[in-house]
Amino acid sequence: MSRSQRMYQQDIPVPDGMINLSALDFQILSGGGTGTLTKIATGEVSLRLSTTTASTFLASLSKVPWRFGMQDDLQERFGSGIPSGSGGVAIGFPTTLSTSSATAGSSVNIPVLSSVNFSVDMSLVIDTAASGVQETTRVTAIPDATHITVNALANNHTTPFPISAHVFTTPAGVSGPPPFTGVTQFTPVTAPRPKGIRIKQINPRYIINTTNATVNTIGMSLIKYTNNVVAPAATALLTNAANGMSLVASANPYVTPIPIPVANQNYIIGQNSDVIIEWDITAGTTVDLLGVTLLCDFNLDG
Repeated sequence: MSRSQRMYQQDIPVPDGMINLSALDFQILSGGGTGTLTKIATGEVSLRLSTTTASTFLASLSKVPWRFGMQDDLQERFGSGIPSGSGGVAIGFPTTLSTSSATAGSSVNIPVLSSVNFSVDMSLVIDTAASGVQETTRVTAIPDATHITVNALANNHTTPFPISAHVFTTPAGVSGPPPFTGVTQFTPVTAPRPKGIRIKQINPRYIINTTNATVNTIGMSLIKYTNNVVAPAATALLTNAANGMSLVASANPYVTPIPIPVANQNYIIGQNSDVIIEWDITAGTTVDLLGVTLLCDFNLDG
């Protein structure tokens, strides 16, 4: 195959992704019980809850590679009327914050923390959806390191508001492998290519020693942060509940498969976000937390 400066863009995610969190990845919430890392056997380590105090264990998916989307490459760049786009640059980068409010008008010069990595003719998203005045515009000049001039603003914006490269959601192509029917080739796709990871199931691993536990619940939340605009909002991906986990003491480990509700199986693409697992246990004597495996779809290719 001849050399190409194009990237391969995959429509369909790979369905066999796994993310493994061991006992070493969990932390105990301050004031939420006690526990110690314990070597059960060679290669087997637990975070052991050793009192009857209600305990809260927390883990984050912050180290998992996520994506925030880029424009589809239709490989049809002919003529002079090419619509502007990412040109292979990651969308959602760069990002900065205003240092002064901006007034609606033409050729608006916006004071920012930094104009580094922004460029003339770049498409921008101004402000947040929550502000009610979010809009798109285009860079016409970079006067200096702390200002960006845009073509126009339709709304007034109160500082501090975010400014970022345009987050494209341009769908393209017929998904799936050929052959395609004649009709589907002319039917537009109505959603962007899915990118990042989509969590479908979690499998907590644990041992309840000697005496039955009285509480054993687990939940998972997605939380998003916006700079000084709105309070962070957490969305439950899995409601904290027993979710089929056992309370019965056993010498052998439990591995409880817990499906994520289909309505909550969305691709995690938001910047400045985190996914937090909370595991709450009240034990009769000791419980060994061994870890959690998350099953997911992933589409990390172009």
